Amino acid sequence: MSTGVSDLQDDLLTELAQGNQPAPGDELLTRAELVGALRVADALVVRGGRVELEASTPFEAPARRLKALLSLAFDDAHVVIERAKRKPSGFTVRVREGADVARLLGLIDKAGRPVQGMPRRIVSGSAGEITAALRGAVLMRGALTVTPRANTTGMLEIGTPCLPAAMALSGFARRLEIDASLRTVPSREGKFEVLRVRNDAALVRALDTLGAPGAAVAWRERVADRAQSRHQTRVADLRAANTFRHLASAEEAVRAVLHAFEVLGDDVPPILVEAARLRVEHPKLTLSELGEMAEPPLSKDAVAGRIRRLIRLAARADRLQHAA
Repeated sequence: MSTGVSDLQDDLLTELAQGNQPAPGDELLTRAELVGALRVADALVVRGGRVELEASTPFEAPARRLKALLSLAFDDAHVVIERAKRKPSGFTVRVREGADVARLLGLIDKAGRPVQGMPRRIVSGSAGEITAALRGAVLMRGALTVTPRANTTGMLEIGTPCLPAAMALSGFARRLEIDASLRTVPSREGKFEVLRVRNDAALVRALDTLGAPGAAVAWRERVADRAQSRHQTRVADLRAANTFRHLASAEEAVRAVLHAFEVLGDDVPPILVEAARLRVEHPKLTLSELGEMAEPPLSKDAVAGRIRRLIRLAARADRLQHAA
């Protein structure tokens, strides 16, 4: 994994978990996200004839969101988060008396049998519902990585416990016009199915669609920086193409920053102003060059992080305005 991708993974999960808060009356979207999260986590467990829901993740933000959504949708359910005491560290969200919750979400049928894949009402649901379900799946089993090949630098993988669940997610991606494919991956426990979004354009579209505009801009910037670093080793005709890609992504970031300034007005946190201003004033420079101009100097990751944070704040303000 390339340097900085783990930070982007953390930022992506945090943005998805803390943003996209369900508005009053969004019960269908809340339940759709719960279905996506619990299904890919293979959360349905039967112990001594009793149905429980048990979903584990290495990351705290998705676990807390899952608990919050379960408590919101089923206020009489007893939902807890348990932190692993041994390595590997992680978090487990548990509903001990989970039969009613599982049945209402469509994870089991009326006879108490597990439903294969995704519930039919989610598969045939609205664009908002399948987006929520896919977001839940990414939160619980999404992994942001890079490949060594120059033409496919970005990859988002979503692990699933079975082929029917993977095929359902593939159908969601297709309906949302996200280019993705299925692959069977061997593991110590056997084989499992993975949905892959494996090129930069598709990855950026997926991040935007699922509600992570800050992560999308960060990935565009990363692609631009990679292109810039290869600039001097390429022949002259490819050199121009690299520069064009960098400028195009920088222009996208400039538009996002200007929109953020417009939406937030005087509410822009002072610590974010300088990085955003430098991006707007110097659209042709790389993140590293912008960081060198800051006072005091910043790393390129710090510049990118502050710009992402500003864009996330603006996106949240936009959602609140629309909800009002």
